[in-house]
Amino acid sequence: MPIKRVLIILFFVFQNSSGILKAQETIKSHWFPEVRMISGFVVDHSSSMAFAIKKPVKSFQINILRHSNGRENWHQYYGFPITGFGYYYVDLGNPEVLGRAHSLFGIIDFPLVRKNNWSLNFNSGIGLSYFDTFFNMENNIYNSAMGSHINSYFDFSIDIQINVFRTIFIGNSFGLTHSSNGRVNTPNLGINLFTYRLAIRRVNYISIEPEKIPKTVYNKKYQFNIVPSFGIRERGYPGGTKFFVHSIMFNVEKPVNAKGNMNAGIDFFYDSSIRLIYENDSIFNINYFDQTYLGAHAGYTVVFGQFNVIFQQGIKLYTNEPGTEALYQRIGANYKIAKHIIINFALKSYFAKAEFVELGVGFRW
Repeated sequence: MPIKRVLIILFFVFQNSSGILKAQETIKSHWFPEVRMISGFVVDHSSSMAFAIKKPVKSFQINILRHSNGRENWHQYYGFPITGFGYYYVDLGNPEVLGRAHSLFGIIDFPLVRKNNWSLNFNSGIGLSYFDTFFNMENNIYNSAMGSHINSYFDFSIDIQINVFRTIFIGNSFGLTHSSNGRVNTPNLGINLFTYRLAIRRVNYISIEPEKIPKTVYNKKYQFNIVPSFGIRERGYPGGTKFFVHSIMFNVEKPVNAKGNMNAGIDFFYDSSIRLIYENDSIFNINYFDQTYLGAHAGYTVVFGQFNVIFQQGIKLYTNEPGTEALYQRIGANYKIAKHIIINFALKSYFAKAEFVELGVGFRW
């Protein structure tokens, strides 16, 4: 899509948004638009990507956002954050090899420092990306980053928002964006972008103050959960066999404040691709427990009401997988859908190398 056409469309959407927002104000839904023009580059985090990176990236982002109203306690703990949804388009500077991507994601933006006319914010987005091209043995052998059309999307940035007019905010930010498929397909080096973003927000309810309620004392009791998860990974050459994996996480959390918990626990992993390592043995001689390993983890959980974001560092205590790293990491999210039931999504990796995605339903008490 020509960049001039994109700018015209964004200008039209932005200029006509105020009427939509005014209509919504009558039903107390204070949504507002944000447009971001973005420039940056693909991070060369592997020597095999050197042939694919040619030009700086060109991209834009459209967000539909709203201010939290303070009815949930976590709204107050995080300074009445902004939440919403976004669409992100990026041309990766090499259409034949790296192609273009479209992403849809959820957003949370909360202030680190807030003054009368400006604020310093932390902004993050989590969702899915669609890449129009990926690795192919016949015509795209230089794309070692993407192994599939559908990939995960993670974005983090530090924003400075300045109130230049009564209803207009100008934002400047630097951020990191990561996309990968969690090794469901290989190759899977992933795309990492370092970008600068110029943002414009048109907020027509600037005089409306968030509704404040008294804070309540957060629950200081220990929390326990058991989370079985499942996934698929590809090991070896691209287009190879898909292998089933599953894990069980036994986890205990100790709240340290209203915003987060320290966590620690034990992990049990089964990975059917471990059988490939035993090249001299018959596959029939490999049993279930020969394809398992045990680990311990510790980390931190960021709490947003019923939604939690988890960061963990783990170490293998026992393994049947020779020649692999002893340390592993997990970044993920879970959501409490009932009193004791959570759904879980996480990425297990060895530092920058994704291993597999965990999807599961757990029990919490």
